[in-house]
Amino acid sequence: MTPDTLRDGVLLNQSHIRYTTGNNSYIAYSNTVSTLVIGPVLTVIKNTDATQAQPGVPVTYTATIINTGNRAADTTLYDLLPGGTQFVANSILQDGRPLPGASLATGLWLGAIGIGEMVQLSFQLVYSAAGGSGQLANRLRAEYTFLAANGRLVTDSALSNEVVLPIVAGESPEILVIMSVDKTRAAPGETIRYSLIVVNQGGVAGDATLTAGIPAGMLYVRNSLVVNGLMRSGDFPPGGISLGLLTSQSQMLVTYEVVVPGYGSVALSQIFSNQAAVSAVYLLPGNSAAQTETSSSNAVSTQIFFPVLDVNVIALPEIVEPEDVVDYTVNVGNNGNMGADTALGRLNLNQISLIPGTIRINGIPAADPGPSGSLQLGLIAPQQTVQVTYRALVSPFLTTLNIRGSVTAYYSFWMNDNQHRGETLSNTYLILVESGEE
Repeated sequence: MTPDTLRDGVLLNQSHIRYTTGNNSYIAYSNTVSTLVIGPVLTVIKNTDATQAQPGVPVTYTATIINTGNRAADTTLYDLLPGGTQFVANSILQDGRPLPGASLATGLWLGAIGIGEMVQLSFQLVYSAAGGSGQLANRLRAEYTFLAANGRLVTDSALSNEVVLPIVAGESPEILVIMSVDKTRAAPGETIRYSLIVVNQGGVAGDATLTAGIPAGMLYVRNSLVVNGLMRSGDFPPGGISLGLLTSQSQMLVTYEVVVPGYGSVALSQIFSNQAAVSAVYLLPGNSAAQTETSSSNAVSTQIFFPVLDVNVIALPEIVEPEDVVDYTVNVGNNGNMGADTALGRLNLNQISLIPGTIRINGIPAADPGPSGSLQLGLIAPQQTVQVTYRALVSPFLTTLNIRGSVTAYYSFWMNDNQHRGETLSNTYLILVESGEE
């Protein structure tokens, strides 16, 4: 079969015979047999408006996939990434619609591309490898499947044209600063570590200074600053962290730690944000005047989570005699943004004792406290209230004129694989005692 025999999706075929009789030669042709060709015909076209690639500078590409065949093609598109390149996260648009989290490196499923249908994409690549010279060559591969006329599943692929860009080194340090935090959620008193990767993607070295922050209210952990594996003792440098000469295509790692304030100094759901910046001073060949390149990092944040328990107790009647019964109602509410495993303690006083079998939790009978004397309430979620009721007997040998008491809620919760514990004291209740003698 030659390309000329395939016309309008039809494969044309014809046979012929050559023969001679005496001194004469003859050709006899058969009839023409036409066979309908079934299948998609995918064309993948890749373009860019860029004329060169520079380390650290994104390059925008467009791709057009057209099906000129007579069957739909279930298609997945791949980008054959050359060494030293990576995708710019969340840069892919399909027919103008963003595709968050999609990647052409692992394959972008386009669905079924119908007969005569066209799909258009745009995306960005960034070159970050050392060297800063040579070429950036890139092409796409479309892998597709379709059903033949007999129901057989056929797999095939199509390559795009290759787009080649020269790689040009930058004429400045081209500083990239990436900041991260090990805890995006934290409880009061926890330690947080900030990490910064500082990369010089340009072709020129620079004397770099990193300005990193301590969020207002947080406390720096003394001696926690580490630059490329070397600890820098003392307090946090207020004027910036000297990184020294940052050569072309090199990087440095900086880490330091801070402590979240305690419960009395931090607000519920408070957000601590942080960001860093780098300034690099450099000289260009033939120019004695110093230049400065500045770059800011991404912002990171940590939100504060902890339970806030409120315990209210009511004891009735307010006036009793020896051997009277007192009814208790305890409401335990969580006004925080974190659930807490909770237990109640101090249900018994010296001159009053719990009547066994009278405890109700949200109206449901509950077991009496164990040897520890604590009543387990389980997890109290944020904005949830648990009600506990029980009865107690006033001692017949009462020697005081009043009974004054309170209830304590003991709680714990997990955050960042650490268990935090605390306790909350209820209001104080007062019961007056009258003598049973008249």
